Amino acid sequence: MKKLRLVDWLEKNKPEDKKTIGAKIFRNQVDFVGKEIHNLFWPRVRTSSDEIYVVGSHSLNLTQFPVYYLAPWTGAQAEIWFRGNTGTWLVSVDCEWSARPPEFHDLFSSDTTIHAFFCPEFAEWVFGSYKKNPNKFTAVLGGNDYDLYTFLWLVKHNLKIHLPFT
Repeated sequence: MKKLRLVDWLEKNKPEDKKTIGAKIFRNQVDFVGKEIHNLFWPRVRTSSDEIYVVGSHSLNLTQFPVYYLAPWTGAQAEIWFRGNTGTWLVSVDCEWSARPPEFHDLFSSDTTIHAFFCPEFAEWVFGSYKKNPNKFTAVLGGNDYDLYTFLWLVKHNLKIHLPFT
């Protein structure tokens, strides 16, 4: 699948039956990413989710969910892919930290290796553990959406990203 802006992907992939559990989870997830995650990186840009892309999809409760991609930013070499499940987020990071790698504390297990077998739609973005290579790793974040937000906040601030209008 080619890279699409989140708003363009949404036009083609909204669940038909809006009353299903999958559709409700879909709506909550896409709203969270499109608003909260977008505002984390582009707080003063008032357009749609133009900077968040979709590079694939996966099925959950008979609904197609996006595999998100945050593009590299000016002054920072970083790529982030992530997808949501019920209660967890799978996140892959390929970056160069500005100083030393951040402390993620208990957001994920730093020595756990994720196997592509368990997430075939995400396989090309599955890397090793954070402990093995903190510049290129895959992690599973548990808990809720704000674990993803906290993780991305730590990534953003440890890359020292200077975005326009921030």
